[in-house]
Formats: sequence, structure tokens, C-alpha cells
Amino acid sequence: MALIGSAPALGAPARLVVPPAAFHPSDGTDVWDNGGSSLRGAGDFLAPLALPPGAQITKVTLFATDFNPSMTMFLTLVKATPKSAGGSNMATIATIGSEHDPRTFSTTAIVGNPIGPASAAYLRATIPSQSDSLILWGALVLYTTP
Repeated sequence: MALIGSAPALGAPARLVVPPAAFHPSDGTDVWDNGGSSLRGAGDFLAPLALPPGAQITKVTLFATDFNPSMTMFLTLVKATPKSAGGSNMATIATIGSEHDPRTFSTTAIVGNPIGPASAAYLRATIPSQSDSLILWGALVLYTTP
């Protein structure tokens, strides 16, 4: 899956667009529907981020519909360290349901930068229920390079 991004000059801001089609279920028990332009489902869905070594992530934005006040969708930015088989959460965004139209939910509160040569990053979308009231439309990652 190719992600849409720009090739920045060193130190310049860049963006990585993560479409719904980039998210895949984390295991075989998830119930989901991913038509490419939207993701509906119940479970955890993962999308790898193709970032250059040394990238400093500055902002993460979730584009989602949430009009169910009793359920919340989460988007978590995770830094994976394959050498130690570990990972750590860098940022989390939560939706708050009340509107039928797609909205943006963003954070600049990001810890654990940079993404080094011995680490990688991915997004984990957690959707609690198979419902048309929780829809993921995509994500946007802003970053700079050293």
C-alpha cells in the first residue's frame, strides 16, 4: 500500500496522508468493512508509516465520523522498536460523538521523537463496535526531517 506523502528538503515540514485502505485488522477476529475510502469495523486496525530515519512527528490528525456519544474511536501513534520487540505510544486521539458529518481530531502532544534508524512508526485505530456511527476516513501525519 503506497501512502501519499511529499519528499521534503532536510529540516522542512512534510506530510503523510494515510488513507483508510492502509489500515488492516490486527488479527483474524476483527469484524470490519474497508472499501478503500472509509473503514468501519470493530477491533484494532494498523497502518505502517513510511517515514525517513530521524523524522520528528509534529502533528497527527484523524478524519472520522462519530455520532454515537456512548462509543469512542481512538487513533494511537506507536513507535515500534523491532530490536527489542517493543513499542511505545507516542500520541493518542479520541473522538467525541455528536455530529453526523466527518470531523477532524488532532494532537500535537507527541512524545518519543525522533523516529530513528532502529525504530519505525505506525497508527493503530481502535474502533469499539461495528457501526455506521463510527467511520474512519483517514489520517494525516505532519513531520520534519533532520
